[in-house]
Amino acid sequence: MKTTRQVIEQVASNDPSLTTLDLTKNASFCMKSYDNTVALCEALMKNTHIKTLILSQCEIPNTAAVNIAETLDANTALDTLDLSQNSLATDGLVAIADSLLRNKSVATLNITAQSQKVLGEEVVEKFYTVLDTNITLVKLLWKINSRRAGEINKKITRNFEIQKQKTAGRDYIPLLPAGALVALGITYTPPKDHDDDEHDDAAQKEAARQRAEQKAAEEAAAKKLAEEQGKAAAEQKAREEAAAAEKAAAEKAAAEKAAAEKSAAEAAQAEEAAAEEALKKQKEEEEEEEAFDRKKAEEADNSDTHENGAALA
Repeated sequence: MKTTRQVIEQVASNDPSLTTLDLTKNASFCMKSYDNTVALCEALMKNTHIKTLILSQCEIPNTAAVNIAETLDANTALDTLDLSQNSLATDGLVAIADSLLRNKSVATLNITAQSQKVLGEEVVEKFYTVLDTNITLVKLLWKINSRRAGEINKKITRNFEIQKQKTAGRDYIPLLPAGALVALGITYTPPKDHDDDEHDDAAQKEAARQRAEQKAAEEAAAKKLAEEQGKAAAEQKAREEAAAAEKAAAEKAAAEKAAAEKSAAEAAQAEEAAAEEALKKQKEEEEEEEAFDRKKAEEADNSDTHENGAALA
């Protein structure tokens, strides 16, 4: 397995074989998350091959958000960016959103489950404004409770339809928001009314058909986006529950280990105390036996002396 330094060097070398980089919960990366994020961002500045970058659960601090934003300003290859479950806050996410005014490649952005549980309204308003110009972002994974949620979803759906028409080689100019028209330097004038009633009727029918088609496409895209966001939320909940269960199991195992160690220590202490008591008792018995032997010896000596005295008499 490569070290974080080796991986960053590979990114900096613009290795064409490296198109997906997944550093999810990478222990080596997390040890110096800020320094590694900065180094990786610098390496990505000129990388033209990595399409998918996953930095989920990498303990990325909010201070590194500006570096990520600078990378998005310069990088033209990145399609999918996953920054979920890090420590990005309101100002950091605003900076990242602002970079999407200039970025023309990122289609999917995941910023769910930051340490700041509720994203500030500034973040929501920034994405709302950015999407007046950005036509590339077609999937935004986050969790917000804002009056702007529905409007932002409509803009995301619009982008999805624009990219669909663009890929199919169809005219997508009428779908472009005003900000995008200005950014692309496009002057668009809606078709003028015709004097020919029959032609007008046909044009109106065609316009109605296109509107109905667009509405159906937007509804389908919105439904798909809602399903994906629901799925992402469910997956996040499952990960959190799994992490909680893992933590509970670890705490239980630690408690059982501590209890076992305490029990073993108490048993050892009891055994040691019993051994000391047995040794003490043995010593007392030996002392009693020695005292008894001395007494017997003294009595024997006294008896011999008495007998000798009697014989002399």
